[in-house]
Amino acid sequence: MKISRKDYSTDPTLYKACLTLIDSCFPGIKHIADEGKRYNAHWDKISTPFVYYIQDELVGHLGLIPFQLVINGQLYQAAAIHGVCVKESLQRRGIFNALMQEAMLYVKQHYDLAFLFADQAQLYEPFGFNRVEEFDFQLENVTEFHPPSHMLRKLNFAEPTDLNLMQDLVRNRLPVSHRFGIIKEQVIFTLDGLSKPIYYSDFHHVLIAYEIKNETLYIKDIVFKQPVDLHEILALIPDHHSKIVLQFCSDSFKDFSFKPIKAIPEDFIMVSTNFDLGRLPLRFPETGRC
Repeated sequence: MKISRKDYSTDPTLYKACLTLIDSCFPGIKHIADEGKRYNAHWDKISTPFVYYIQDELVGHLGLIPFQLVINGQLYQAAAIHGVCVKESLQRRGIFNALMQEAMLYVKQHYDLAFLFADQAQLYEPFGFNRVEEFDFQLENVTEFHPPSHMLRKLNFAEPTDLNLMQDLVRNRLPVSHRFGIIKEQVIFTLDGLSKPIYYSDFHHVLIAYEIKNETLYIKDIVFKQPVDLHEILALIPDHHSKIVLQFCSDSFKDFSFKPIKAIPEDFIMVSTNFDLGRLPLRFPETGRC
């Protein structure tokens, strides 16, 4: 039995082996990761793998992805734990515990905090993680917006110009929130955008990720290099809606009044207990979840 931290660049066979194992636990991940490479979103260039071998067979994986987070106005180096999996026939034999312990030792030496997304909190609580409740931010007193003089267009990542435009904006973005925001990250954003529409305003030079469900407009992210006027951004969206909800912290838009409402994400965020997020409501942006 052997557990170690690896580097994809030094072992050309490791990436395929890890993805094959991860895909056995989370079907579809290999396709997403391979597809991402076509769009300059290289999972293997940002993730640090911790792997577990038994007699030269790879049977366990845990990855760390670096994130730069802005939390309460301060910049932190964070590690996102992802792709945690153990070969099904060898589960409940201590492999998961060994991977977590090794990874958390590394986190303590190189990062300010660790976080992850999960649906089973009890698995990670023994390693110092606490579940953090997230909130959406519903705009109060929705008013009519003037018809836009400039239209949004859906980006096509298959077009090099659109892909480069998007990735440049994301890499050089301002944080959408100083309460809780992400900067200088484009791989996860790109992978998320492969399955969800991303819109662009040529006039405002702004990316917008949104969807409308049951007459509610959910703004998932706004990417900009210069501060934007939310009135102008909302006016760009022509689709009918009666409610507006931001799925990220609303502190950048002080001209509006928002009501925090409990979010129901597909998976919840857990943060290492060596870091205090404070008591203000927060939301991890949808486009950065991994």
